[in-house]
Amino acid sequence: MAAPDHGKRIVGGSFDVVNGADHHALIGLNPSTGSTVAAFPSWLPQRSFR
Repeated sequence: MAAPDHGKRIVGGSFDVVNGADHHALIGLNPSTGSTVAAFPSWLPQRSFR
């Protein structure tokens, strides 16, 4: 999902690592660089998508 007014792209899925750091299932990324701009560390429980 794109959030252009906020300068990020929100990505969700079955992952536990993004850009070498522990992030679970939901992350905000800079659409130009791919760098992490927002994390949601405990927003989704570990078993919520598996």
